[in-house]
Amino acid sequence: MNSSDATGKFPFPTLSGFNYILVSMLKGYVHFELMRSRFASEYVRVYKAMYAFYDNLNKTPTSQRLDNETSNELQMFLREAKVKYELVAPGIHRQNPSERAI
Repeated sequence: MNSSDATGKFPFPTLSGFNYILVSMLKGYVHFELMRSRFASEYVRVYKAMYAFYDNLNKTPTSQRLDNETSNELQMFLREAKVKYELVAPGIHRQNPSERAI
């Protein structure tokens, strides 16, 4: 099970234009991906990068825990990647290990 959550917006963007970090946890390993925005296309971009990173380590997750910031595009990517996903109930942050890592 991989869990992911995005941080709040930085006080100012990085020199490369990044405003957020997607934090993911897989078996105790914490992985970060920088994000420019919270648009659906940006979420799909960073999830693809994250899964490519895990693929290189032969550690591809088969299930993904998401908070309620999801989109049809992201869910479609996960289905195409053959990854089951589950949503954490709103307001219950302790169910998502990546939120505890943040």
